[in-house]
Amino acid sequence: MATLRKRNGKWQVQVRRNRQPPVSRTFTLKAEAQAWARQIELHGERADLPTQVAALSGITLSAIIIRYRNEVTPKKRSGKNEAIFLDAFLRNKLAQVQLNRLTPERFAAYRDERLASVKPRSVK
Repeated sequence: MATLRKRNGKWQVQVRRNRQPPVSRTFTLKAEAQAWARQIELHGERADLPTQVAALSGITLSAIIIRYRNEVTPKKRSGKNEAIFLDAFLRNKLAQVQLNRLTPERFAAYRDERLASVKPRSVK
């Protein structure tokens, strides 16, 4: 739910949703503030609000990959081959990293490590 208030000649909007931290922003025009509030509430209803980094700290990349391997991969025609690839990836140290600690640099290091043992087409 959005709350509008006038503060120091500007309009401050705060949108609060259950199990989500509040999102706030300040505008010079009330109409802009109301439009933004509607947009944020719409995103909240669609579950499009950004995930908080703190929520990602307890989840590892391997947990997501295992769930994907168990739920999605068996429904694919090439599921057996994909499962083999995913199992190999799960043995890598990158799979044990928490989601909030994943960076492009870690993936680049994984790519470079793979390129040392396989051809570029395999990495792609």
